[in-house]
Amino acid sequence: MLRNLLDHRRLILEFAKRELKTRYTGSVAGFAWHVLNPIFLLTIYTLVFSQIMSARVPGITSTLAYTVYLCSGLLPWIAFQESISRSTSAFVENANLIKKIYVPEEIFVANVVVSSTLNLLTQLVVFLLLAAFAGFFPGVALVYLLLLILAQQAFAFGIGLTFAAANLFFRDVTHIAGMVLQAWFWMTPIVYLVDIVPERFVPWLAVNPMYHVTEGYHRIVIHGQAPSPGQWMVAISVAAASLVFSSLVLNKLRTDIRDEV
Repeated sequence: MLRNLLDHRRLILEFAKRELKTRYTGSVAGFAWHVLNPIFLLTIYTLVFSQIMSARVPGITSTLAYTVYLCSGLLPWIAFQESISRSTSAFVENANLIKKIYVPEEIFVANVVVSSTLNLLTQLVVFLLLAAFAGFFPGVALVYLLLLILAQQAFAFGIGLTFAAANLFFRDVTHIAGMVLQAWFWMTPIVYLVDIVPERFVPWLAVNPMYHVTEGYHRIVIHGQAPSPGQWMVAISVAAASLVFSSLVLNKLRTDIRDEV
């Protein structure tokens, strides 16, 4: 599978670029929405959480710390969720192409994930510039941020590819994936701090791989530190496991997929 992705990397990138261009086709602002959307998001969260709710991050006096905490986890999560939810229907939506031309099916999921990742990187540039004005900038730890995003999106790709294959045979997978992602979001400390989680539930956080990934983002952006070894181990392990599992599923179903579409 990885060989197929490497061999078709230019096609995947072209598909992703085309999708980003067509996403705002017909709008006046066009590509500027990639910048305007995160600015609007950050403004709303700053007003609501920092000014109205007076939310604070323990040990940090800045009134903008909670906004930075929230967005450093929320922006990557949006890309993660979008990658999986849109990948789930990738084979169904590209059925005509799959039937007409022979290209590895996984490139249609890769296109979705790459597009979401490019969108995330654009938003993070805006976010980090604004965070720098608030006194938060990861500095050299920015390298760790990019590596963590790579691990997260590889994890999303593996899940999305598995769901895309399953969705051809059981169309309920699209709806199930949406419900799972909603529940998963609230099980991950993104809009709330770990400190407010009841003690009896704290051990369960360790079972959630996105908890470790999100806490890694918080360490990088809020404290300018590298994720802990444990966080790296979880992020890399789940990414590798999802890639291996999805590859096995795809190889087993590849012939059936073309018949089913």
